[in-house]
Amino acid sequence: MNLKMNIKKYIIPPALAVLSFLVFSFLIKLPVWGAGLVAVGVYIGFDLIFSSRKKVALDFGGLSQKDYEEAMRDGMAKFQVIKDLYSSEKEPHIKEKISKIIDVVNRIFENFKKDPKDVKSAKSFLNYYLDTTINIIKKYRNLTSHGIQSQGISATLANVESLLDQISVAFEKQLENLLSDDVLDLNSELKVLEQALKMDGLDKK
Repeated sequence: MNLKMNIKKYIIPPALAVLSFLVFSFLIKLPVWGAGLVAVGVYIGFDLIFSSRKKVALDFGGLSQKDYEEAMRDGMAKFQVIKDLYSSEKEPHIKEKISKIIDVVNRIFENFKKDPKDVKSAKSFLNYYLDTTINIIKKYRNLTSHGIQSQGISATLANVESLLDQISVAFEKQLENLLSDDVLDLNSELKVLEQALKMDGLDKK
């Protein structure tokens, strides 16, 4: 708290309380107890006013507010792409899997708003996993749009469906770790998912 705020909070309310006591006691001729009650009310009122004006500093975890806002803006744009893909998806079982991902991603962003420092801890989520999720859904859409049936394509589609489930579980774990500030476990879980995506060749656009 700076000097200016100290003066406002710790000097002005008591000064006004004393002044109101003198005015109501000597000029308006209230009993001492009545003037005292007025003074106490004045003190409490102005103390609450100045306390409410105190700014609560947000912890951005080493990021500047500009970097935080940019990361949130970019992440929300990617999130919107996932929601658009959900809206246009026709396969009910895939739609359900995407819906689960949307639910947990939404909760992750709500956590970012309440606890901005988590954005720095979740860079992989914002810079890699949202993009990869979009890529996987688009590849599934591309494979199914041709109407070609083969053993290889069927196996790939099955892998994609499994990966969508893995993504949902990994994001749930990420949210849990963010809420508990367990960054090491978070990175460990995401590394496992990253390896799974690389093995299936789905980590590249």
